[in-house]
Amino acid sequence: MRRFTAIITALVTLSVSVMLSLQGVSALSVSLTSDEAVRAGEMVTVTLSLNGATDAIGVEGRISYNPTHLSYENTRQLLISPWIMELDDTESGTITFKAYSNDEYHQRPLTAAAQILTVSFMVRAPIGTGIRINAQDIVLSYNSPREPSSAGAAAFTAAVTSALSDNANLQSLELAVGQLSPAFSPYAVSYNTTVPFDVEQLEIHCIAEDPDAQIAIDNPMLIANGVVIAKITVTAPSGVRRTYTIAAWRERDPNYVYDENNRLADIILDGGILSPRFNPDIDEYVVWLPFEHEMVDITAVTESELAGWRVSGNGRLIEGAVTPIQIIVKAESGDERSYTIYMNRAARGTGKPIPQEDEPEPADEPEDEDEPEILPIKSRGVPGVVLALTLILSLAGGGTVGFFYGMRRSEWNKKMSELTQRVKALLK
Repeated sequence: MRRFTAIITALVTLSVSVMLSLQGVSALSVSLTSDEAVRAGEMVTVTLSLNGATDAIGVEGRISYNPTHLSYENTRQLLISPWIMELDDTESGTITFKAYSNDEYHQRPLTAAAQILTVSFMVRAPIGTGIRINAQDIVLSYNSPREPSSAGAAAFTAAVTSALSDNANLQSLELAVGQLSPAFSPYAVSYNTTVPFDVEQLEIHCIAEDPDAQIAIDNPMLIANGVVIAKITVTAPSGVRRTYTIAAWRERDPNYVYDENNRLADIILDGGILSPRFNPDIDEYVVWLPFEHEMVDITAVTESELAGWRVSGNGRLIEGAVTPIQIIVKAESGDERSYTIYMNRAARGTGKPIPQEDEPEPADEPEDEDEPEILPIKSRGVPGVVLALTLILSLAGGGTVGFFYGMRRSEWNKKMSELTQRVKALLK
């Protein structure tokens, strides 16, 4: 009985060992897959994977395909360093590869499930054609003394279908309230509309030309007396996108009260000083400028943020003249108010503005010169009448010079009168 039990135990152990060995062998396999549909005129990429490749330090094989159906594009290695891959794609319809661990100690062998590479093709076959991509002669190598093993072969097959639609057009676009301008066309993407104040958001109705296209609408809330942009984005099955926009103007609240403030808070000049000092209630100012100041930059600050302003007449200033410049302030209500600045630019060489003719500005007087001492006539031995006439003529000539040097005529007449009195005193 004991001998029988021992025999049965041995047979069971042998059976289990054989089954495990067979499972180990059958676990090694290769697959060729793709997550993409095969569409005419588009790319298709297949992935070569190994199952049960534990401890392998090398793998080689070949990929074959029909070059009349598929056009080879590229191969991409999926194994990371220190693995390297050698390719040979010189033969039409065949790609030969060899990948191995470039590590002396082979410390990064393959794991049980490993992705080896991807291969991409352009589909040239017409719609309905069946294509086939084969992975053949896949052999794995190991450290000695383990012998190389074959992973067999695999194939990817599919029928060519039509390419995905690129149509991202709208078939129709309408608003529940408001009219589109211009009228809708699938090829026009920008529109405008105006809606009453009581419409707080657009109600948009649209249909895509391609029933498989996706539509996304970005429809923000409208603002009174302002523009808001609504967007309709159509995504075609191929991924192509087209965006339609609607610029919507919502009318102002009919009970809104317009701001009537058209006053300035300040006037800022880049040269010169306002006279008098700025006051919102004063509408006219004067600025004196030297000859070198040909232009003045003017900045106005309004009391109301809703008011606007503009400058009129601010060009090149005329030398030796007055140039009026206006600042026009427009309230939100439309009421306007003007501030005027009279720019007085000096003439060349004076350094200051020329005074008006009817009210001449006194020029700088020349330094006073010592008046000649008037000696008693009798001591000079010259007839008194001759000296008196000579002095008067001399003063008359000097008066002309003094007048041209900026002396007022009234001042000159006064001085002449004083000198005449002194001459008369001498002649007595």
